Amino acid sequence: MTVTTNNRWLRFNFDDPTHRSLKILGGTSIAIGDDVVSFEEDTVLNISDYLGEEGADYYVFINKDGRIIASLIREPPEGYVFIGQFHTLCRDVGENVTGIVSTEKTTTDEYFNLQNYDEDKEPDFYNFYHRKIKAIELGTYYNVATLDHPLSGYIAGDILPESVWCLNFHPSCKNWDGMVFCNSCKKGGN
Repeated sequence: MTVTTNNRWLRFNFDDPTHRSLKILGGTSIAIGDDVVSFEEDTVLNISDYLGEEGADYYVFINKDGRIIASLIREPPEGYVFIGQFHTLCRDVGENVTGIVSTEKTTTDEYFNLQNYDEDKEPDFYNFYHRKIKAIELGTYYNVATLDHPLSGYIAGDILPESVWCLNFHPSCKNWDGMVFCNSCKKGGN
């Protein structure tokens, strides 16, 4: 059983420039048998030592002492319980990668939100998807904006931010392997 103030208590750590750590939100308590592990403050988990496979599903486990590990093996080691999982990128995204979107915006001084996250409730995801328009082409039916891709600079083996699942936030299907959350369509998370 997990007690928390936020269903998405295990998440990608956007503050890590290596893209290889997770974060457990403060206020989360996890029952492990008769023991309870509590995280009073946000806790960063550098799991880079466990990462070695590109394009792979990793399973996250915790023991009663609060030690957290990640593994390619789905079954928890003795003394550990499953608390979540994530997927790593299979290829380098590349540097300075851009994308184009249709928009009603008309100038390069504006920002475009690629996903509908609330800035006050989910500032890390909001900032990840809130991109400044680099170029704009005005059109008859719609305008086309060029902006930096959120994954620009990520490399093979990095954690895919929207693929981090936990016991309270995960796809409704039985197998979460390789799945990512899409906030705009509310697909993938309970």
